[in-house]
Amino acid sequence: MHHFFRDAVLAAAMACAAPAFAAPVTLHAGQELVWNVDLTNMLPGAPPFSSVRIGNDTSNTTATGSWEFFAEHDMQGAMFDSVQALNLSSLLLWEPAARDGIFSVRVAVTSGSVDLDLWASGDLNGVGSAVVRWEPEATEVPEPTTLSLACLGLLTAAAMRRRALRCRRHPRNT
Repeated sequence: MHHFFRDAVLAAAMACAAPAFAAPVTLHAGQELVWNVDLTNMLPGAPPFSSVRIGNDTSNTTATGSWEFFAEHDMQGAMFDSVQALNLSSLLLWEPAARDGIFSVRVAVTSGSVDLDLWASGDLNGVGSAVVRWEPEATEVPEPTTLSLACLGLLTAAAMRRRALRCRRHPRNT
């Protein structure tokens, strides 16, 4: 019985484990990605930055599409800089809207597909640099097998408890 509870706890822990993600992520035609960039807590004394650079570390450029930049998170605020072609590897942003370290980037793919491994950096007059990498948001959906194991463990635990209670109420005569 001791092993049963250990196995049930392990199954429940696996069902509740946070999902893992790997970069880069692939976008296909018709898909878009919005990244809310925040460089403000990366260095003491920041912002404003003297310049901000945004880039993509992958070399897959078979897609067509665009980069768009907005002064606030969630594509709010004024759009700044011109719309850029999707195949750039990095772009230096001088606009005051980016130099405060808080802005959003929209990547839209119109045809083909592109691998994205995004990063942003802010420079403090050559004294220091703040760098952040894009990480996908977690979606809490467990795998079907893990969920099945967790349910099976809970059902077995309930059956064992019921059996133990029944045996206490009606002990066998020996």
